[in-house]
Amino acid sequence: MESLQKFLKRFFLNYCWIGIIVILLTIIVDLNLSAQTLIQRICIELFKTIGISIVVASVFSWASESSEFIDKIQKLLKTIVVKRDFLSNLDSESKMDALKLIIQPTISEKKIYANIEDYYDFYIKQTMEIVNKNVRSDYYINARIFFDSDKQALACEQTINYRLYPHSKGFEGIKIGFTESNILNGFVSYVRIYKQNNGVEEIKKDDIELKEIVFDGVKALIASIDLSKYSAEKQLTIEIKTTDYGFDHWISASIQALIPTDGLTYRVHCDDDIEIISSDTFGQGVQFNIDKSEDNKELTVSTFQWINEGTGISIIASRKKKED
Repeated sequence: MESLQKFLKRFFLNYCWIGIIVILLTIIVDLNLSAQTLIQRICIELFKTIGISIVVASVFSWASESSEFIDKIQKLLKTIVVKRDFLSNLDSESKMDALKLIIQPTISEKKIYANIEDYYDFYIKQTMEIVNKNVRSDYYINARIFFDSDKQALACEQTINYRLYPHSKGFEGIKIGFTESNILNGFVSYVRIYKQNNGVEEIKKDDIELKEIVFDGVKALIASIDLSKYSAEKQLTIEIKTTDYGFDHWISASIQALIPTDGLTYRVHCDDDIEIISSDTFGQGVQFNIDKSEDNKELTVSTFQWINEGTGISIIASRKKKED
């Protein structure tokens, strides 16, 4: 009862009674004036509006003094401004429009180069496309370079391991292959797909078909492995073994990320009289750690950050020149 009295006292504070009295007096006058002139009618409607405004203002004045009301508004503002929950309910086009409003070139940038907005739009579109891409982690490549006596050429055998994660619609296919820059074409020994419940499927060499395509302006032999049947899996562990060939005395070995990847380690070991002549890394904003042995027979290149498509490592290995 005491809480109700406090409520009523706070509610009718700030001239609420005055507003009610004004409304009641206006109604009484309106009922008693049967024949009203235009000015009288305007005055009556005006005082009605004033009375209602006073009552409404008193209600909001009371509400603004309520700690519960203030807490509710603070939580609502936090949800909208900080958590941005409302953005999650927007469609893709609306989200892109919102990003364009947030991320846009300054006036000074526009004065320097008028088409700078196209550059911003390009990266906004790339950001929006992330949700439709598979990503991977724990990307580890172990490579061995040796002389293949049967082919009479240097060969690079690579074992690749990583964890693959789906996007909202499942897994995309795996693409594996080689460029056609060498005389001898390489091959894929196997692809192993490990599920979370320890189930494994192995796709063998004879079932992997390499097709000629143009990739980044270069002819390549690429095989695609369909993963659509694994859509129920939360992640897959992939293991791939490949062999690529060079020439009789040297070879160019490289890897390139085709999907966003969290971390990369590339280790190379050279057999017999083979040594690493040079190495190169490419990728926008990527900090690589490079560790090369003194005898030039082993190389480890790693990064522990996210890398984008196109990031890669290239090395050249050669047989030592025989002394006369």
